[in-house]
Amino acid sequence: MDQLIKEAKAYLLQRDIVNRIKEDNSDGTIDTLSTIFETLSKPIIDNSIVLDDPGRLILIDTFSIWMVRSTKIIQNKKINSVSFSRTIENKLLSSQNCNIILQYIIDFWSDSTPALSNALRDLLNKFLTLLKIVLPNEQFNEFLSYWLDLILTIPSMLRIHYNLIEIFAVDLDMYNLLEKRPHFIESSLHEIAKESLANAIGKCLVNVLVNIYKLHFKNDIKNIIPWISLWNEHTLSGLQQQKYTKPISLYFLTPLFKNMPSEAFVQFLQNKDLQNEPALLLSLLKIGQNICIEEPFHDNKLISLEQLEIFLQTDEYKLATFEILTYASKKSKIVQPYIFEIIKRNLRIYFADVELENRNYFISSFKHFIIRIRDSAYAMNRQLFKLRKAEKFPKEQSDLENRLDQYLLFLQWVVRFLKCEMVPGSQYHRNLMSLNILNILICSGLDKEIPEKYLYKQEPREYPFEVSLSKDQTIFRLLVDNLSDNVPDIRKISKEILLIFNKTENSSTLFGKIDIAHFNDIVYKNMEIYQNVDIGATLESFLFNVTQDQSKYLLSLLEKLDLEVAKVQSDYISNANNKISSYLSSLSLILNELDSKSEILDIEIIIQHVWDDILEIWELVRDILCYDASDSLLPEQFLNSGLSDQLLSSYAYRSVKEMSAVLIVLLDKYALSEHMLMSIGDLLINQLFSIRHSGAFQAVLPTFRECCVRCEKNLPAQLDMWLTLILEELQTKTQHITRRSGGLPFLLTNILRAETHKQRPKLKSVFNKLFELANLEIPEHQDKLDIPQINAINCIKAIFIESGLSDSCQPYIPAALQLSFKYFNSDIWALRNCSLMLFTSIQNRIFGKSGKVLSARLFFTKYVGIKESMYKILAMANSFDTTSVEDERKYESIFLVLNILLSIKSSSGSNELDEILDEVEKFLGDKNWKVRDVAARVIASLHQDPYGKALSIINRLKLSNQNLLHGSLFTVYYVVHNRSTYDDTCDNQSYTNLVDNLIKKASLFTKENTCFETSMAYLKIVKLILNRIPNTTSSVLSHFFDDLKIYFLYHLSITESYGSKQLCLSIALEILLSYGPIEIFFMLCDNSIHSKLYEIQRTAIWFITEYDLLGTVGDIEKDKIVKRLLELLQTESTLPSVKTGAVKALRGIKNGIDKTLALSLITSQNSETTKLAVLEILGTTISSDNFDTYWNIISRYAKDSSSENTRLSVLHSIQNFSKNTQKIEVLVLLHKTLSDDDIDIRDEASHFMNQELLSNEEFQLEVSAVVTSTRLYDLLSKYCTEAEIKMYLSKAVMNYFSSNNVFSQLNEQTNILFNAEEDNQYRNNIELITQYIAILRRYTVSKELSTFCEHFITQLDSTINTKGIVDGPQGWLSTHFPLSVIILLKELVELCHPNKSKEFALMLKACHAHPIVSEYLYIDN
Repeated sequence: MDQLIKEAKAYLLQRDIVNRIKEDNSDGTIDTLSTIFETLSKPIIDNSIVLDDPGRLILIDTFSIWMVRSTKIIQNKKINSVSFSRTIENKLLSSQNCNIILQYIIDFWSDSTPALSNALRDLLNKFLTLLKIVLPNEQFNEFLSYWLDLILTIPSMLRIHYNLIEIFAVDLDMYNLLEKRPHFIESSLHEIAKESLANAIGKCLVNVLVNIYKLHFKNDIKNIIPWISLWNEHTLSGLQQQKYTKPISLYFLTPLFKNMPSEAFVQFLQNKDLQNEPALLLSLLKIGQNICIEEPFHDNKLISLEQLEIFLQTDEYKLATFEILTYASKKSKIVQPYIFEIIKRNLRIYFADVELENRNYFISSFKHFIIRIRDSAYAMNRQLFKLRKAEKFPKEQSDLENRLDQYLLFLQWVVRFLKCEMVPGSQYHRNLMSLNILNILICSGLDKEIPEKYLYKQEPREYPFEVSLSKDQTIFRLLVDNLSDNVPDIRKISKEILLIFNKTENSSTLFGKIDIAHFNDIVYKNMEIYQNVDIGATLESFLFNVTQDQSKYLLSLLEKLDLEVAKVQSDYISNANNKISSYLSSLSLILNELDSKSEILDIEIIIQHVWDDILEIWELVRDILCYDASDSLLPEQFLNSGLSDQLLSSYAYRSVKEMSAVLIVLLDKYALSEHMLMSIGDLLINQLFSIRHSGAFQAVLPTFRECCVRCEKNLPAQLDMWLTLILEELQTKTQHITRRSGGLPFLLTNILRAETHKQRPKLKSVFNKLFELANLEIPEHQDKLDIPQINAINCIKAIFIESGLSDSCQPYIPAALQLSFKYFNSDIWALRNCSLMLFTSIQNRIFGKSGKVLSARLFFTKYVGIKESMYKILAMANSFDTTSVEDERKYESIFLVLNILLSIKSSSGSNELDEILDEVEKFLGDKNWKVRDVAARVIASLHQDPYGKALSIINRLKLSNQNLLHGSLFTVYYVVHNRSTYDDTCDNQSYTNLVDNLIKKASLFTKENTCFETSMAYLKIVKLILNRIPNTTSSVLSHFFDDLKIYFLYHLSITESYGSKQLCLSIALEILLSYGPIEIFFMLCDNSIHSKLYEIQRTAIWFITEYDLLGTVGDIEKDKIVKRLLELLQTESTLPSVKTGAVKALRGIKNGIDKTLALSLITSQNSETTKLAVLEILGTTISSDNFDTYWNIISRYAKDSSSENTRLSVLHSIQNFSKNTQKIEVLVLLHKTLSDDDIDIRDEASHFMNQELLSNEEFQLEVSAVVTSTRLYDLLSKYCTEAEIKMYLSKAVMNYFSSNNVFSQLNEQTNILFNAEEDNQYRNNIELITQYIAILRRYTVSKELSTFCEHFITQLDSTINTKGIVDGPQGWLSTHFPLSVIILLKELVELCHPNKSKEFALMLKACHAHPIVSEYLYIDN
């Protein structure tokens, strides 16, 4: 067949095929075309003809060419094509054939490669073009309408659904689509947030709506408003939700309005008042900018600047607002001065954002703004030059000069701001964003010293001014300090920028100030600390790059490594915490950055030296990493060494990790001899065979992968030798067989992944060998743990998991599936286990981890033989006597089949799955609960008429077979569950009939049913129906609720208790309370909380809390419930979850939990969740007279080290307290929660402070906690006296200064393997204390603070002089706390002793203190 298709394609590609046709068709061309059609259509019509993916692609391309040739023949007026046209219409493209072709396109498009997808799209377009020519318009439109109905049955989560509608929107009036599917636009917009669908949905909706405007509304501008009304409501609703804003704007509205008259956007914008809907307004303003409506805020054109700045101060709208404020389609457009001022006031809110996506988005926007500033400055300077040359318009010249000065001042301010965000100890998100933006400034050309190769290449422009970055001492010092940051990203970018600076002409001015001896000392100290190895390596590689004699430096490093290795060889135990890994880490960085073609070194000698060291190091750590810990934790020689197994294994692992990193650099960058390449590969294979340490094993894998890639290029024969060795090892006994088969799968996949031959001969050979081994018969007395079949299956699984082999392993999926089916019922557990893992890997390869759906035809066509095997397994399982152990195992294999069936869909009107579904239905009555559940899911998802099927199931159910009843109810549940909110395709009458029958049979499934499990399954269905449409079938609901109430109360009165009963009654109660008549609520809740069934208690209490029942019932009823809840709280046997619920229900209730009870509950033996719930209430029960008791409790919980739930409860408690009483301790704590580690806590605190305490009418939006935090003075001055503010804030400032040693040095505890993270990684203490000091500036300084400041300065000066402290790069002030104290001390001196400011500055200058101290910028909005 493949050959016939290729011959047909060759014939069709002949250039003169159309021109050579004679008028009487005597040349036979048309007959040949008919024959070719028959040939091409056979694989499409006949499912038994199997083509691989390349063959199918050729078929589709050939068919497309056939369509084109046929179209040209029919359109050629010189040819008598009437007969051919009729042949096409009546025979070749008959109704039946057309439907088959379209179904084929749909089936194979739904899961195709990009190449096949494009080919199918092309075929469909050409197919429709040909049909349009040969068919009468009416018949053509009938075809399109029929096919559109078919397309609408395709699940809306598939891209093809939208691709096909987009194509059909060319010829068919799409208004019919909206009539048939009124929810189409709404449902499409609901899916547009999915990245894989956004583009397809956008194109589809644009084509559909443009089609409707042109065909249905006659392309008449007068019909714009009714056209807009078709879709604007759902669009505006979507734009208000953050996850939909971008995809709707980018993929739908922007291209839509670009394809419509300009009046369309204006009408759409004016269609609704948007001033109170910022999300909509900003989205539409952005769309307007994209279609050239620029600066909508200028002169308050569409929005005022004041309103825009308010939007900037909200986390939700800040990104969109910044874009609107700074965007210009013409980059040279002048930037208004007020834009700079607004940005300066609000820039910090972006740097405080912890969300990576938001930060990246802002960095991109800021980059565009910087480029706009550059291009605008360039254009203005060019204009200024022309005016000066012409000596004209002096006023215009002056204006241009002023604007350029404003640009320069803004950029200088930005640089200063970035410096303050880069101080040592600054939060990761702030520091990283600052470095990224600094890099943008560098690459934009702001510093003219930067070599051209580092600047942006696209549309380069020159600034007419300069801000020197590479000569800035503060930036240089901050970057060098950041080299010892704990975060790799910070170190990496800082070093990259420093190395750029090092390439400038005058770099020696700054780099020469580095104290090399001190720097080396810092490097050495870091190398001695396990967790600082990477920091030491970064510092070492930096020194190497800036040193004059790199050759000498590298040789010195190798000598140090040799000495360290020799020292460890002489006495491993005494030198277990060695610096080998530190030197190796430095070496990998240096070798990676070294020019491999450099003439300053003999690279071959260096490589050999490194290789010799690696071999010696491996011998040192081999015993530890390859030791089988089943006997003891450590090898015998280390058992009585006094060293922990963690310390020994950690250092050994780190050595292997770093040597692997060195080898990766050598393999990737340097020329290696064949012998060296083979030796490296042999070492790595040996390591992967023998290493038992998981981390070390994972560290070696990437190196072996790189080795295989290198060998494929330079030594391909060696890969074959290694492959042979590994395949031989498969058949021998190995250890850890069920985990990773001794590393064999990873070795195989890396070799196969490196293969570059298109035909993949190695892969084919390996698969053949693996299948052969996996299918070997297992001898009766074979060891059940060490068998080659397990190794083979594990290797096959690894190949399918490897992403680099995903396409190549497709042809082997059927055989692998058959293999997993074969061993899933094996009596050997290890085989069952690995076959299950193999099945999972194949399932993920076919359907993806996201669970995409394939058509049954596509699946069974691609994977031949699977359908028959699946049916056989199901049929055999149904015939088994599952009482025997052997049959039980075989019967379990149906799970694999059912899982596959859940991932495919049947084509509309097709009966291809009927036989399989008949077998599946038999499992609904199975004794295994999980089997019943999965079988029900399959039937609900694959049946052609799910509602009819569910109705027939309901009508034949009996209570005599509870298993069948349970499985059948599961089926009905999933049928109802699968009904989409936007489902226009279902038969509503069938659904209504189903619901009516279910409700009417309530008595059968509850009262008459003695099994709570099946009653619960029924009630779950009812709950789902009522949740979807609460007023469903209201005519029969009243009887249903009466029956359910009687059922509930009867069983509640029976004291016996077990799990299924409680769960069933809990669901019944939830239905009655959520959807039943209001008059029974109190009675039900009262009975429930007096019950002994805790699930019932919990449900009732949840309802009381959620629906505020105590606020709606009368006093008598209320007192009765409150009394019972208080009893539950004071009863020891009450479950913690019930107690917690009772506390929440009593929140804010008079005569509920008083102060005495609250304190008792907190101090007694209650669960943590109960105590936290009480803690929240405590804030409402405490008065100012008992504040000390309250504050002691709050202080115990209000720690950064407390859990997120604890901190949130503390916030709720102090909020409740602050509503009635305001104390400065509480207000300052509330302010500190604005910088809590959790964003939800920050946002809630910000909302409370603005709305409840500050009562800001201007802030109707949720203002960012960053902005709210700047209003501490407003908060304190409103509720506290001057004396209280001065005393408390002064104390807070002094406490911070005294909290640590300002002269703390590098930690030298070498046995600590890991650093503990700070409890709060968000709060910036410099900003917080600076804010306190700024508030204290408003008052006279307290004597206590003044004395403290003076004493602190004196002590500082004395220590500096006594110890001879001199700061510098990586010096005293390169760590967070000392630097923060000196920065804050400068502010404190200016506050307490302004006359000593100069003296303090001289003291700092004398010890070369960090230059950022004098430049620190505090922004107070």
